[in-house]
Amino acid sequence: MTVLYGPNGFGKTSLFDALDFAVTGGIGRLKAISTDQLLAKAAKHLDSGDEESEVSLTFTQDDKTHTVTRTLSKPAHATLDSNKGTSRKDVLAKLTGYGSAVADRVDNLVSLFRATHLFSQESQELTKDFQDKCELSAELVSRMLAFDDYVSGLNKTSEIQRLIKVSIDAASKDVARLSASVEVARREVDRLDNASARSANPDEILTELSALKADLANFGIQALDDQPNIATLRGWRSQLESRAAETEILGERLSKAVADLQQLRDLERERALLQSSQTLLERSLADITSSQAVTATARNIASNNFARMKGAEADGERLVRKLMSVAASKPEYDRLVRTREELAANLEIALRHRERLRNEESSTASTLQLAETAAHDLSTEIANKARHLEAIQALARDWTAIDVATIRLRNLAETEEALIEDIVRLRAAANTANTTLAEKQAEIYAIEREVEAREAESSEVKSLLAQLRSHTKDGTCILCGIEHESKEKLLARIDARLTEEGPLNRAREQLTHIRAEAAEIQDQATTSKVLLDDALRRNNDLRSEKAELEKLLLDFSSRAASLGVPSALDQLELSVRQAEQALVARRLEHEKAKQALGLATLSSNTTKVSISANANEIETIQTGIDEANGTLKIIEDKASAENLQLSGDPANLQAAIASAVENLELARTATQNAQKEVDQRTAEADQQLQSATSYRNSLDSNRRRAGTVARNISDLTSSLAQLGIAPDLPDQSILNLITANSDRRAQLQAARERAAILEVAMDAATTSAALQGLHTTIKQNLELISTANEQLNQLVPWAKYFERIANLLHRQRSSATESFTRDYGPRTAVIQRRLRPVYGFGDIEISSRGGAINVGVVRNGEALRPIDYFSQSQIQTLLLGLFLTASSSQTWSSFSSVMMDDPVTHFDDLNTYSLLDLISGLLQSPDGVRQFVISTCDEKLLQLARQKFRHLGDGAKFYHFSAIGAEGPVIEELSA
Repeated sequence: MTVLYGPNGFGKTSLFDALDFAVTGGIGRLKAISTDQLLAKAAKHLDSGDEESEVSLTFTQDDKTHTVTRTLSKPAHATLDSNKGTSRKDVLAKLTGYGSAVADRVDNLVSLFRATHLFSQESQELTKDFQDKCELSAELVSRMLAFDDYVSGLNKTSEIQRLIKVSIDAASKDVARLSASVEVARREVDRLDNASARSANPDEILTELSALKADLANFGIQALDDQPNIATLRGWRSQLESRAAETEILGERLSKAVADLQQLRDLERERALLQSSQTLLERSLADITSSQAVTATARNIASNNFARMKGAEADGERLVRKLMSVAASKPEYDRLVRTREELAANLEIALRHRERLRNEESSTASTLQLAETAAHDLSTEIANKARHLEAIQALARDWTAIDVATIRLRNLAETEEALIEDIVRLRAAANTANTTLAEKQAEIYAIEREVEAREAESSEVKSLLAQLRSHTKDGTCILCGIEHESKEKLLARIDARLTEEGPLNRAREQLTHIRAEAAEIQDQATTSKVLLDDALRRNNDLRSEKAELEKLLLDFSSRAASLGVPSALDQLELSVRQAEQALVARRLEHEKAKQALGLATLSSNTTKVSISANANEIETIQTGIDEANGTLKIIEDKASAENLQLSGDPANLQAAIASAVENLELARTATQNAQKEVDQRTAEADQQLQSATSYRNSLDSNRRRAGTVARNISDLTSSLAQLGIAPDLPDQSILNLITANSDRRAQLQAARERAAILEVAMDAATTSAALQGLHTTIKQNLELISTANEQLNQLVPWAKYFERIANLLHRQRSSATESFTRDYGPRTAVIQRRLRPVYGFGDIEISSRGGAINVGVVRNGEALRPIDYFSQSQIQTLLLGLFLTASSSQTWSSFSSVMMDDPVTHFDDLNTYSLLDLISGLLQSPDGVRQFVISTCDEKLLQLARQKFRHLGDGAKFYHFSAIGAEGPVIEELSA
C-alpha cells in the first residue's frame, strides 16, 4: 500500500503520467496530442531546457527484476533490460505476462492496461463510453477477460467478410452494368438491321416523311422544314425519344401505383393487427416485471446471506492459519524462553559478583581517599597552624575595643527583638494570604480551561451528532453499533445528547464562586502588606546603628571563629601556647600518613583488574540475552499482530486448532448452501430477465414496425397524391390510365422508328459502321459478364462460410462473457455496497449483452440506467467500483499494481473510510497479492490510511509532496 499526499500541482499526477509513458509510450490524458514532437513538448519538465527527458521503471515479474527505460524523443521504442529498440507490445507483454507472441494490436493492449491498472482523475479508459451507453464495450471486456482469441478471430473474420462483400458488390455491379449495356446495344442492332432492310426508294422516303410530319403534329412538335436533312431528322427523333421517355416514366409510375394501392391496403390491415399485438405485449411485460421485482428481492436476500457466510468462512480460514502459525512457532519460542532464563540466571550470578567487587573497590577507594586526604590535610594543616598562630596574637591586641561594642549591641538587641516579633507576625499573615490567593487563581485558571474544553467538546459533539443524525438509516448506531430498537428512538437519544449541557453549567457556577473568594483574599493580603511596610520602616533606624556595631563584632568574632579560639583575653594567651605545641605534633603525623597512602594505592589497582574481567563476562551474557529477546520479540510481534498468545498449553492450542477447523468446515457448508440458493435465485432472475427482454424486444420491434408502417402509409399516400390518385380509387380506373399511356407510348415509338428509318436511308455508310461497333461491344461485354459471374460463384460460398464462423465466435464470446457476469456480478454489488449504497435504489447489476457488459440498477422492480438518476458523486463512486471489480477479477494480466490518481474527488468522509476499508480487504484477497498506489490532496485520507495500514509495517509507504521546484517535486517519506 502506497499513498502519495500533497497539494494540487505538486507533481502527483505527473508521476502517474510517467508510469503510463514508461509502459505504453504515451500518456492517456494527452490523447489529443497527435505528434511525438507535441507530446515531448507537453510532457517534459518545464525547467529541463534542451536536456533529454527520460523515464525509468523497475518491476518484478516471475521473481526476476526488470527495468524499462523510455525517452520522449523516441516514445515508440524503449530499452528493456539493456535490449534497445524494444517495441511497446513487447514491454507490455513482459510487464503483464500477456505473452510476447500475442496477435492483438498494441493500441488495444494499451487501452486494456489503462482500463485495469490506471484510474485517472479525469477520464477512465474502462468507462470512456459509459456516459452514453451505460456499458463496457465488448472489445474491452473480451481483452480484459483474456478472450483475445475471440477478439482476434472476430476481427480477422470481419475483415475477410468486408473484403469478400466489397468484391461481391463490385462484381454484381459490373454484371448489372454490362448486362444493361448489352441489352441496349442489342436493341440498337435490331433497329439498324430493320432500317437497313427497308427500301431506299425516293417516293417511299417522301411518303414516310409526310407521315412523320403528321405524327409530329399529333404530338405537338413543329416540323416546318420541307426539305429536312440528317440533322433535322435527328432533332425530330430526339424530341420523339424525349416524349417517349416521359410516357415510359409515367407508365412505370402508374404501374407502381397499382402495387402501391395494394400495399397501402395491406399496411392499413397490418397497422390494426400491430395495435392489438402491442396491447397484449404491454400487459405481458407488466406481469413479468412484477415477478422480476419479487425475484430480485429474494436474490438480494440470498446474496446478502451468501456474503455473510463467505465472510464467516474467510474469518474461519484466517483463524486456522493463525493457529497453525502459532503451532509452528511454539517449539522455537519455548527453546528461546529456556535459553533466556538460563542466561538470566548466569547474569544474576555475574551481577552479584560485580556487586561484591564494587563494594571491595569502594572500600579500597575509600581507604585510598582517606590516606590521600589525610596526607594532604596534614600538609595544609601545618601551613594553617603557622598562620593561625600569627592571627591569634593579632586578635589579642584588639580585645579592649570589642568589649565596649558588645555592651551597646546587647541593649539594641533587646529593643529590636520586640519589633521583629511584630514583623514576623505580619509577614506570616501576608504570606498566608498570598499563598491562598495563588491557589485560588490556579484553581480559577484550571476551571476556565475546563469550561473552554467543555464548550469546545460540546460544540464538536453537537457537530458530530448532527452528522450522525443525517446518516442514520435505522435503529443501529453506526458509531458504537448499539441497537436502539428503532430509528426514532436513536434520533431521540441523539437529540437528548445535543441539548445536554449539565457538566458545563456546573463548571461555570463553580468558576463564579471561586472568583468571589479570590477577591476577599486579595483584600486581606493588601491590608497585611500595609502594616508590614510600616514595621519595616521603624526597624530601619535600629538596623543602621546595629549594623555598624555588628560589623565590628562580626569582624572580631569572625577572626576568632576562623582561628577556633575564644574571645577572652586570658584564653587568647593560652591559645597562643597551644597553637605552638599543635604545630609540632602535626608535622610528626604527616610523615606517618605518607606511608599509609602507598599501601592503599597498591590495593586499589588490584581491585580494578578484577572488575574489568567481570564486566567482560556480563557483556557476553547480556549479548546472548539480547539476541534471544530480539528473536522472541519478532515471534511475539507477529503473534500479537494476529491477536494470538504463544505462552499457552500446547494441548489447549491443539484443541483450539481442532475447534477452528471444525467451525471452518461448518462455515464452508453454510457458504455452499447459500451459494446454491443464490444460483437458484439468479437462474430464476435470468429466466425472467430473458422473458422480459424478449417481451421488450418484441414490444420495441412492434413499435418500430408500427412506426415504419405509419411512415410507409404516409409515403404511399403522398406518392399517389402526386399522380392525382386517391387511396380509394378503383383499380379499373388506374388500369384505364395505364392503357391510354401505353397506346401513346406505342405511337411515339412508331414515330421514332419512322424517323430513324429515314435517317438510315439518308446515311447507309454510317449505319454499317455502327452495326459493326455494336456487335464488337456486345461480344466484349458478354465475355466480361462471364468472368464476373465466375468470380461471384467463387466468392458467395466463402461469404456464407465466414458468416457462419462470425456467428459462432459471437455466440462463444457472448457465452463466456455471460458466464463471467454470472460469476463476478455479485462482486460488483458487494464493492458498490462497501463504497456506499445509493438511497432508494437496489444493488448494481451487470449483465451480458452481445459480448458487452451492461450496467443497471433496480428500483421498485424496474431496471434503470444509473447515468440517468445518479449524481456526479454517485457516478464517480460507481465508476470506481467498476474499476476495482475489473482490476480484481481480470485474468489477462499478472501485473499486480493498481494505480489510482485522486479517486476521492467527490467523496465525503464516510465514502473515504469505506474505500480504505475495501482496499484493505482487497490487499488480503485470496485472488493474489496486489499493490495499490493512491494519490490524494485530502489530508483526512492520508491520516485515515496511516491508521488503517499501520499494521502492514514496511508493506505500507506514505510520501508527502511538500513543494515543487526547478528540480521537480520535493518528496519526503512519512512514518506510519
